[in-house]
Amino acid sequence: GSSLIASGDSKGLVKIWSLESKRCISNIFSHADSVVSVEVLNNEYLVTSSKTAELKVWDINVTATLVNEFNTGHYGFCNVATDSKSVSSEWKNIIISPSQESGEILLWDTRSAEKTSLKVKNNESGLSKAHGMLTSLHFDSNHPSGCNSSIPIGPAIVCGFEDGSVSTIDIRTTNTITTIHTHREPVFSVDSCAEKSSMVFGGAAKSLSLYSLDGSLIAEQSIAGTGCVRYRPDGRLVASAHWDGSVRLWSSRNLRPLAVLRYHRDSAFALDFGEAGVFATGSKDGSVALWAVLSAE
Repeated sequence: GSSLIASGDSKGLVKIWSLESKRCISNIFSHADSVVSVEVLNNEYLVTSSKTAELKVWDINVTATLVNEFNTGHYGFCNVATDSKSVSSEWKNIIISPSQESGEILLWDTRSAEKTSLKVKNNESGLSKAHGMLTSLHFDSNHPSGCNSSIPIGPAIVCGFEDGSVSTIDIRTTNTITTIHTHREPVFSVDSCAEKSSMVFGGAAKSLSLYSLDGSLIAEQSIAGTGCVRYRPDGRLVASAHWDGSVRLWSSRNLRPLAVLRYHRDSAFALDFGEAGVFATGSKDGSVALWAVLSAE
């Protein structure tokens, strides 16, 4: 497993840290403006994006060498997404990003020497401009059937929008599988879990929501604005980072509160799990915190 962690800041600097020494081992001056996303691609590359439409791919095995660069046309704070939970040969080199067009998603194949893109076009059953700008993306290459037999098993993109809605899009057909209209403010983070056949999301609205993949409400919790939400890899826990600086743990079955963790002195916007229950959070105060959650076996 990886013993590294990467973080990005508002000045465009990406730092790579050793989990063993707890020290920064590499600095990448990746962008001239705020870093919006730092993602792993194919267990070999680091993908970074900025709020000024830059999307870059770095080979971190060769002293952080830039190997690909794209312009998404999207100026904003929507993240990019990769297939970080699978090693599917079909999708492991694909990056999902927002576009300059409202209601359009771009699929970038990093193997292409021509840097070509695949676009999921608008159609009657696809994304709607009425939802406004994309504000969050999650890529699931093995989207399970969940409770509804009409939901296919295959690659899907879960999208959060400016108007607070969440849509799941079938990549192959570009059709909308489900759309949830529950929040009235932008959704800034969304995650899905095959083991639990559910998704969780939050954002500017004072609510954290848990839904089945067919669009049925499971549970909801009133909480301060949410910067990021993630399932633990085993699907048993949900962790969320909030604008009040708190980090919270929830049961993935019914969003029952399990713990409130306090360290950050300002809004927490980033969160991701590693191996053995360890996860990291990042805050506007410039701090990165590592947390260890014991398994309740």
